[in-house]
Parts: sequence; structure tokens; C-alpha cells
Amino acid sequence: HGGALYARSMISRLLITGDSSFQSNTAAAHGGGGHVAGNAAEVLVSGCKRIMNNSADLAGGVIYIRSGPSTNITITDNSRIWQNTAVGPGGVLALDDASADM
Repeated sequence: HGGALYARSMISRLLITGDSSFQSNTAAAHGGGGHVAGNAAEVLVSGCKRIMNNSADLAGGVIYIRSGPSTNITITDNSRIWQNTAVGPGGVLALDDASADM
């Protein structure tokens, strides 16, 4: 779970900002880039140069959020997201037993 990061419980904020990259991460299950096993109250992707070539064998090529009442997801400032895949749902984002405001 989570090719680059894994959070086992609730986190208040997942920030991917600035000149950062999430690139060429893989997961044998969920969340090629990251897997949050509890609620993530906020996910902010802002100004990222490369979020690319991430993959998951199940769901959520970039981010997989497993559960939680609500997540606010914001993607801004020319963030570049491409060529991410999942065998199951969500080449970029998959929510399992969760809801989101985008």
C-alpha cells in the first residue's frame, strides 16, 4: 500500500505543493503515490511540476483514501498530472467508503 507514502490513521492534511514531484511510484495494492487508511480532511495539490507514471495494481494510481466522512480535494496552480494508472478504479484518485468535495 502506498508506493511513496502510507498513513495508517487519520491525517488532517496531505499537501503536495511547490516544485515537488510524485513520479514513478508503484503499489501492489492501493495508492501508487500514497495511501491514507483513515480520513484525510484535506488534500491539496498546488503547483506540482510532475505527478506522473504512478500506478496501483488495485485502485488509486496517485492517491487512495480508504475511509472517512469527508475530504476536501483541491488541485490548483498549473499542477501537471498525467500517465497515472490503476488496474481498478481511479487512475488518479480512488475513494473507498469516503466522500469528497472537489
